[in-house]
Order: sequence, then structure tokens, then C-alpha cells
Amino acid sequence: MDVRLTVAVLAFLSATASGAEWRCRNSVEIHCTEGTCKAIDREETSTMDVSFNYDGEFSVCAYSGCWSGRGQIHLDRQFLFIWKERAEWSFEPDRESRRSDVLIAFDQSDQVALVKVGGFAHPFNCELK
Repeated sequence: MDVRLTVAVLAFLSATASGAEWRCRNSVEIHCTEGTCKAIDREETSTMDVSFNYDGEFSVCAYSGCWSGRGQIHLDRQFLFIWKERAEWSFEPDRESRRSDVLIAFDQSDQVALVKVGGFAHPFNCELK
């Protein structure tokens, strides 16, 4: 096994045992609609805030609110996957139209997460809180 992978796996196991929480920020905004994905001009973007832990609790905040909840989880070596169908939108929780499926795929070896929610599909750089 590669030494970097071994170190990443050991760090991953340590973080999962300690109840670690990750916080992530994006530097690019990507919207996917009607079969195509497109990067948004940097002048028109807004940084999103994502946090999650190994119990499947997550928050994906954009603009005026957050999708949050506790999703299903899958751990595989240094990878963590969290997903939840129809996650609740916190700003206007009674608006069913704001609910959205959330998918977080995280690679602890380079601390990069890929997040898909609604029309957003973003890479994020993450760090332990």
C-alpha cells in the first residue's frame, strides 16, 4: 500500500473515531441544467458553505438558506459518501419546492469534496473544524 494512502487511511480512521466535523468552501460555482454544466462568471458567484460529519449530519448553505439533515453514509477507505433525498431547506422550511436531493462525496486524502444539490455541482476544499 502506498505510504500516502496509508497515512490518509489512518487519519480517516482517527477522524471518524473522534467525531470530527469538516467545513468546506468553494472557489468556483457550477450550475447544471438541461443536460449541461457551466461555470458561472467569478463576478457573479457567491461562496457556499458546507459542513458534515461521519454520522451523516450535513449542512449545505447557499445564498439565503441551507439544505440540512442527516443523510445515509457509506465509508470506503479514505472516501465518505453522504446522501439524502429531499433535504429540507432552512430559510423557508414550509416551501416544498426548495427541498432537494443532496450528495456529498469526500476524499480525505486530499480533503476535497464534491457536492451536488439542486442545480449546483461544486468541488470544495475542506478542513477539520
